[in-house]
Amino acid sequence: MRLALAGGGTGGHLIPGLAVAEELEKDPGSESLFFLSLRDPPGFGASLARCRLVRPPSAPLRGGILGRSPGWFLANLAGFRRSRSLLAGFRPDAILGLGGFVSAPAVLAAASLRIPVVLCEQNTVPGRANVLLSRFARRVALGFPLRRGRLKGGSQTVTGNPILPSASVRGPETLDREWGLRDGLFTLLVMALMWKPSGLSRRSEMSAQVLPPSTVSSTTPKAPTAPPEFSSLNQTSI
Repeated sequence: MRLALAGGGTGGHLIPGLAVAEELEKDPGSESLFFLSLRDPPGFGASLARCRLVRPPSAPLRGGILGRSPGWFLANLAGFRRSRSLLAGFRPDAILGLGGFVSAPAVLAAASLRIPVVLCEQNTVPGRANVLLSRFARRVALGFPLRRGRLKGGSQTVTGNPILPSASVRGPETLDREWGLRDGLFTLLVMALMWKPSGLSRRSEMSAQVLPPSTVSSTTPKAPTAPPEFSSLNQTSI
């Protein structure tokens, strides 16, 4: 199988693509081509080094199309043309769009070449790129059921998000040792969009005040008389 992948910019978009590319490596007859942004999030150098990478121009999709500068249109047009040329040479069986503005030029180029488009939507609220590109998709793989927003095309299936083998589920003993968790101690998982230590600290402190071990299962949280002892595990994008 020959698969093109397009996305990146943050770990949330990049990790599912790396997981799929790593799975393809197990088949000696498979090849992948990864369309990425000009700048990678830190911490993925070793995984990216194993992939065949290309970096066409692209520009963010924040806001509406109207009022965009000429530079925005020129950057995405150049990315579309470059992606189309690369895809025509690689001739993939399909392209997997991972979300983010980086994916737009490559996925649109693939659609213009009649290459089957599959999208990976990792969130409960779809991003602008996937909303735009969904009308060209044959399939959409959802990490979670959508809570808000709508994807306009493709057969949608909740598959869960692909993860790297290094992030696969491990036993409690391993997690206790690697992450400093203590068996039997109330552990709070804090999930945040971006890495902001001060914000994570405030969230943890506020949660500790309203979710002590004695009231964690209550539908009406009550403030404890004293802060309980607990562990905090912070999950963020990069």
